[in-house]
Amino acid sequence: MREHQQIIEALEQLKRDEIHAAEYYLSAAREAGERNESEQEETYMAIRKVHGELALMFDHRREALEREDGEGILGDTLHAFIDAIRSLVNMPVLFFEGETEMSAKNFVELENGLANRYRQLIERADSETADLLRRAIEGNEKSVEHLQVFVGA
Repeated sequence: MREHQQIIEALEQLKRDEIHAAEYYLSAAREAGERNESEQEETYMAIRKVHGELALMFDHRREALEREDGEGILGDTLHAFIDAIRSLVNMPVLFFEGETEMSAKNFVELENGLANRYRQLIERADSETADLLRRAIEGNEKSVEHLQVFVGA
């Protein structure tokens, strides 16, 4: 087994989770826009951008760890193939079963859940990945602060 295999797999899953979160925020922003709630729409779009950037950072870090483990071209090709198959099979799943419309309260739960997953992974991560996870947690906490304005609104 490669040295960073568990972290690489975790980063791949976190990337997918961040992409799903960004999709939920985009959907909620559009709905807020349709209701002429511009402040909520802008907040959701800003948080969506953060999740999209985190997905890219997690992916770049995963790739760096794979290179460090010496996976090479064959491994990259295999991962690309596996990712393509997964994208066909694993359609986005709502974080909150039964919820079709995400509320600010749901988003606070989502942010807190992601932050907790990052905290659990920090202990096993190398220092560079741990720093990235800490920055992600800070982003989650800032998002929660912004979302609290809309909870109960």
